[in-house]
Amino acid sequence: MESSEACQRARISLISRIDRGIAVCENLFGITLVITVVLVVALQIIFRFVLNQPLSWSGETATYILVWMTMLGMAIAQRERAHVAMQVLPRMSPMAQAVVDWLCWLATLGMFLSLGAGGLELGILHHVQRSPATGVPIWVVYCALPVGGALGLWHTLRDLPRLLKREREGEPAWP
Repeated sequence: MESSEACQRARISLISRIDRGIAVCENLFGITLVITVVLVVALQIIFRFVLNQPLSWSGETATYILVWMTMLGMAIAQRERAHVAMQVLPRMSPMAQAVVDWLCWLATLGMFLSLGAGGLELGILHHVQRSPATGVPIWVVYCALPVGGALGLWHTLRDLPRLLKREREGEPAWP
């Protein structure tokens, strides 16, 4: 019995390390994207208004970076439980609250699954297309969808043990 408990702790520890590694990568990539978009937009402003020589690629590049920032930010917000929430019925019975919590979790799971699958399909459909100003393959831009969906899916699945624990204790899953 002690052996199975040790295996369980090792498995939880491994998942926690993977989760921390994913969080660090998300944060580093997010910081890199923010710095890059600030630099690209600053260059765009300098070249357009100071040097009177607008850059042909800067607007497109900034747009693509913002797409990636949005998808990554959505996953990070899921990880941090920072999405917008409202309490319409704050005094629900514990049973009703559990039903609402499960419906929210399932809707979030479905949203991330469809976002990932749809983004993957878009990337495959447009794998030969290139952007006009930069020549970047469009699938690189569309990959933001399955990457954001996969990361959001990971964080949603990581919420499941907390949801189950709160349900057993009779507390709302998302205070």
